[in-house]
Parts: sequence; C-alpha cells; structure tokens
Amino acid sequence: MLTELECKDGQIACDNGSTCITQMDLCDIFQDCADNSDEENCDSTVTCADDEFRCENHDICVPLSSRCDGRNDCFDGSDEESCK
Repeated sequence: MLTELECKDGQIACDNGSTCITQMDLCDIFQDCADNSDEENCDSTVTCADDEFRCENHDICVPLSSRCDGRNDCFDGSDEESCK
C-alpha cells in the first residue's frame, strides 16, 4: 500500500510520491523530481519586463542586452535565433 508523502508548507510532492520539492522548483527547467513531473505541463506563466526577453521554451527572462549577443543565455538558444 502506497502512503501519501507529507510535504512541508511551501512544498509539493512529485507525482510519483518519491520526494517533496519547493514550489519555486516547479517549471524552472531543472529536473528536481525523478519522474520529471516538476517540468511537465508548464504553461507560460512568466511575464517579462519591457527590458527583458522571454526564452521561447522555458519561463525564463533574460536582459534584452543578451539578445543576439553571440552567447546562448536561454537554454534553448532562442535568444540567438532570428538575429541579423
């Protein structure tokens, strides 16, 4: 019989019940749950400031000055795409 994992306040259980993670670890592009449930079903919930660029495949904002600077600041490289 599987018992439900009890997490502390501000934490949630991974889908497989193996561990608890902080809510800040959800959708941060780093796999914190062994089953990767912390990175699944991540909708675009981040709104970047006017002087920031939102990476295409992750909810991460980078400074606009990092866009098209020849260095990937987004893990997906979207800050270096469509550069002239």
